[in-house]
Amino acid sequence: MLHTERLELCGVCGNRGFSSKQGVICQLTDDRPTFEDDCVNFSEDFNAIAGLIREEEDRIGKQPQVSERTARIMHGVNFVAVFGAIMVTVSLLWLLIGIFQMNRIYFYPIGLFVFGMFVIFVGILNRRKEREQKDLLDEEL
Repeated sequence: MLHTERLELCGVCGNRGFSSKQGVICQLTDDRPTFEDDCVNFSEDFNAIAGLIREEEDRIGKQPQVSERTARIMHGVNFVAVFGAIMVTVSLLWLLIGIFQMNRIYFYPIGLFVFGMFVIFVGILNRRKEREQKDLLDEEL
């Protein structure tokens, strides 16, 4: 049994102590744990066990939970390209409303259109890079 495995068992034992020179020690022997498979003097420390359970629940609870349906929808969606497409759509609507409703050509929608196309292009390039990196990782495995 490794020393780290012994320390895990001693971490929930009521007989554990601490020495600044040796670290975790057994209060019964005043020495570091030396047992091989099981400690004959082991007594459960319910407070320590409850603390470990709370830490694990907190760790699990802080992870974002995504439903299976949401995960399927999000899988494969290029959000940068979608944002660029929204920008292009808004710019075209703005330009058409300006032309047909006010008989004016606004230059802001043209800039928004160009920027939206740039964002779409960047999103596509990022997706290609991700796929290439994923392919490289698959080849290494």
